Amino acid sequence: MTSIYTVIGSATGCMPGSANPVVEVLALPIVNLGADIVLATGQDTILDATDPGLTYVWSTGAATATILVNTPGTYSVTVTTAEGCTGSDMVEVTIASSIFSPQPLVNILVAPNPTHDLLHITCAGTTITSLQVFDNLGGLMLADDSFKTAGTVQTIDLSMQQPGIYYVRIADANGAWTFRVVKQ
Repeated sequence: MTSIYTVIGSATGCMPGSANPVVEVLALPIVNLGADIVLATGQDTILDATDPGLTYVWSTGAATATILVNTPGTYSVTVTTAEGCTGSDMVEVTIASSIFSPQPLVNILVAPNPTHDLLHITCAGTTITSLQVFDNLGGLMLADDSFKTAGTVQTIDLSMQQPGIYYVRIADANGAWTFRVVKQ
C-alpha cells in the first residue's frame, strides 16, 4: 500500500516550502505451519515455512525453510523479508503412544552406511513417493518426489557434502521412515 502525505513547514529566515514524501507500508509475511500434529511412536514429519525471498529462524536454531521433527514439543518459526518485516507461527507436535495401523511389509535398505560418496536405497514391498535428505540441523538438502517402484534402486551422491550426520527420509502412501546416515 502506498500513501502520499504533504508536509509544509517554515523556519525563521527561510522561505516556506512543501514536500510530498511517499510512504510505502509493506505487508507482513504470512507463514502457516498448519494444525497441531500427532505422530505415532517412531514417526516423523517435516515442518515447512517455505516462501521465496524469506529468511527463517526456527525455535530449534535451524535457519532453513523446512525442519524434520520426530520429538514432541512446540516448534515455532519466524520469517523475515528482505525489508525486515517479520511473521511467525507455531505448531504443537505430540507423540501418541498407542496408534494401531497395520502396515504392509516394507523392507528398506540404505547402504553403505557409513558412506564416502554414493548411497544406494532399495525399497521392497512399496512404491516410494518421496525421498528427502536433511542435514543434522533438519535443513532440507535434497528432495525427490518422483515415484520409484518397489525394488528400484535409488542412488544419492553425497560426494560433494561435508562429512557428518545426515538423515534420509523415505515416504510411501502409508507412512515415512527416516534413516541416520554417516558421511565420511
